Amino acid sequence: MSSGTAFKPDGARRSCGPRSPPPRPVLEQPKYTEGSLRAHDPAGVLLYTDGLTEARRDGQLFGVQGVSAVLGELRDPSPREAVSMLRARVAEFAYGTLSDDLCMLAARTG
Repeated sequence: MSSGTAFKPDGARRSCGPRSPPPRPVLEQPKYTEGSLRAHDPAGVLLYTDGLTEARRDGQLFGVQGVSAVLGELRDPSPREAVSMLRARVAEFAYGTLSDDLCMLAARTG
């Protein structure tokens, strides 16, 4: 394990040296479900951190519903357009201040 700093969900920091165990909630052997899906028409995929769905406004979350609503307004967007629109709309929703990290990766087939 390399040295570094980990940030916990409560904002606390934990320095990790070469002999330190992984910070919680990082698991040494995380469990994943493997699967596949064949797209017959042009399709897209969006991967994102919880900073997107957990953006807050007056106690409300942007949520998966917010993501779906934004994507539903777009017609055949490029991955760049989808990410740009989501970034703008989530920032608008949260009054311009996101309290969590936000990372998105979009790709399209066909």
